[in-house]
This record gives sequence, structure tokens and C-alpha cells, in this order.
Amino acid sequence: MAGAAGWGTACELSDDHPLTQVGTDDCVLCHRADFERALEPLHVQQLPLSCADCHDQQSWAPAAGSDHDSVFVLRGAHRQAGCGDCHQSFESGETPSECIGCHLADYQGASQPPHDELPITCGDCHDETAFSPARFDHWWPLEGAHAATSCSSCHVGDPPVYAGTPSECIDCHRADYEGATNPSHEGFSTDCASCHQPTAWSGASVGPGLQHAWPLRGAHQAAACTGCHLGDPPVYAGTPTQCIDCHKSDRDVAQPPHAGLSTDCASCHSETSFTPSSFRHPWTLTGAHTRVQCTACHTGTTPDYAGASNQCVSCHRADYDRSPYPGHSGFSTDCTSCHTTTAWKPATGGGHPDSSFPITGRHNYACMDCHNAALGPNSGDNTDCVGCHEGEHSRSRMDAEHGDVSGYPSGSAPANFCLDCHPRG
Repeated sequence: MAGAAGWGTACELSDDHPLTQVGTDDCVLCHRADFERALEPLHVQQLPLSCADCHDQQSWAPAAGSDHDSVFVLRGAHRQAGCGDCHQSFESGETPSECIGCHLADYQGASQPPHDELPITCGDCHDETAFSPARFDHWWPLEGAHAATSCSSCHVGDPPVYAGTPSECIDCHRADYEGATNPSHEGFSTDCASCHQPTAWSGASVGPGLQHAWPLRGAHQAAACTGCHLGDPPVYAGTPTQCIDCHKSDRDVAQPPHAGLSTDCASCHSETSFTPSSFRHPWTLTGAHTRVQCTACHTGTTPDYAGASNQCVSCHRADYDRSPYPGHSGFSTDCTSCHTTTAWKPATGGGHPDSSFPITGRHNYACMDCHNAALGPNSGDNTDCVGCHEGEHSRSRMDAEHGDVSGYPSGSAPANFCLDCHPRG
């Protein structure tokens, strides 16, 4: 055991040394000076002289043997507190174990909120981890901005009144309700939660309590109330619900002109965005047709929409009639037999009678290379075989070659007489 000069290095004692017979209650024989100068806690006022109750022989500090938990369990910040923080006067008797016994000054000095009318049971709102923030179980949930609002904002008075404070929104927000101008809340429900959230006062969202006359979706959801409800103050009761009632000015200046179109905007437009429209054309618009203004086809001072023909030639008759290459006289008026909607030209040649005369291979020429407009409308009648086949295929050579062919027209003959024997070229 260490000497009286201090808790120093232990030495070996023989079994018959007098100190080996000293009991644990006799530690003070050597450690009285340590006992008397101990301040954390102050030992001389109340603690017993039996050092072994709290100390062991491994180290003087920290004390390890105190049975404090049997009296008051030390948790959280209490475990880090110095003994003298609670045990300040051992002459006054037993140290209290109730919170208020140590924290009365904190209770009386609390200002946010003042605790005058609150119970003295600190554990109702505070825990031992930290004195603040408190975890007061408010009688209605404090969410969003309410959670960050000082108690005295709702609990007014000097001292503030807590008991009986109303929990209805309007009881605190009456001034906000009456001062609202965008829109004016005159005639609105006083249940603020039907449009507002506790997250933020502004940026109201139309809630279930408002019972709007028709569902607000898309861009209507984000529109200011006064965009539809006009007047000073704005008029809410009796506001019409038909699209045209608010959007007539949009319709009047719309391109294409909407004269003659239905006034039911929803038939072409959605609530997500006014443009682009989702108009369903009676026949599919593809290629260049998708880029054409409606009035290019639907003509007239008041454009004619109802009953407009979907036949190509109804819009393209002038193109058909004036086409010089080749002249279209005698051609089908079904433009799609040669043309596509991607572009008017080049034509695809789909109208040529390939089954009787293919224009692939050596005959893959431009139309007018074979069809001579001076000989008549486009058909086999104006095909100028002789005009194309010169040189080795000149008329004089062919006459000589075909002398043994029965019925061969020597001399004068139609320009396309070759087709009589060579229908496929």
C-alpha cells in the first residue's frame, strides 16, 4: 500500500507487516489529507471516511465505487456535471433529486417562453441530454413555420397566457385574412388550412376546403385567382366555368383564325399549356402538311373548316393543271400516286404502268424524254419512241431490219408504233 505522503508507487509488504492487517475502513489512516482537501465533491462535510466505498487501489481518481445510481441515476449532461454542481451545500441536508430542486433558477429565468404558468416538472419538456431545445408536446402539432415561431407570437400577454389559447388558424391569422388582397378573402372560408400550408403563408394552393366550382389543374392551378375573378373587390360567386368565358380574347386573335371553330377550348387545348394545341385533324397531317398554316387549306374570309375535302386535288388543282413537266392532263388526280407529303417534288413516278412498260434499267429517264407533249395528253399515245431511238435505231435502219416482219408499217407511221411489238421496251 502507498505511503501517507501520497498515492504513490506501491511497495511489496511481507505477510507479517502491520499494514497488511489494516481493513478497508482504515484507508484514512494514510489518506486523511487527501480526504480533507477533496473539493469535487467536498468530502469533509458529509462523506464517510471509508475511502474504499468510492475508490479502489488502482487509481485515486476517478472514483469508481460510488453507488450514486441507487439514489439518482446520472445520465446525459448529469453524468458530465461536477459533483459540486449539484452538491453545493452538504449542511442543508439531503441533496434533492427532483429537477426543480437544482433548476429553479433556470425555470424562473426562462423567457422563451416564460414559465410562470408552466408546471415545475422539467421532465415534461426537457431531457437530460441538453436543457435546450425543449421537446414540449404541444397539444396540436407544430409543423413548418409554426415549429420555428416563438411561443409568445401565439401566446400573448404579460405574462403570456397558455391555458385556453385557441388552436383555430383564424384566431391567430385574422389580420392576415382581412388584409389579404390577392385575392381578397371576403366570402372565403376562415379555415386557412383549406388553401394554406404551415410551411409558408404565401404560395397558397387551392385546397379541398375551398370547394372550387370546377377542378383547377395544370396552368389553372398556378394562376392568380384575380386572373379569372375580376372586380374591386373581386367577384367570386357566379363566375362562369366555360373556357370561352375567360379565353374569348385569346380565341379572337388566335392564329389560325378560330372563326367557325368550336368555342369549347378543351376540344383542342389542354390545361397544361395553351399552346401547342392538340387538335385532332380529321385526317393525319404528315410531312410538309404539318408545317402549313390552317388557312392555306381552309380558305375564305371566315375559314371553312366543316366539310373541307381531304382529297389532294381539292387543294392542289392549280398545281395539277399548270404542271408542265410532264403535263398532267390525263393523269390521275390522286396526287399520292406519284407525290409524297414530305415534298411536292421530286415525284416518285408511282403512276407509271410498270406492269406493261417498266421504266427501270435503260429506260429510267425523265418523263418528257419519252413523252412528247406535242403528240397529245400523257399516255401511250404521246410516247415518242422514234424520237428517242436514233442512230442504230433510226427509222431508215429499222425499216431495213423489219422488211420480213408481217404488218410492219414502212414509211409513215405513228411515233410510238414500236410499242405494237415491243410493249415492254
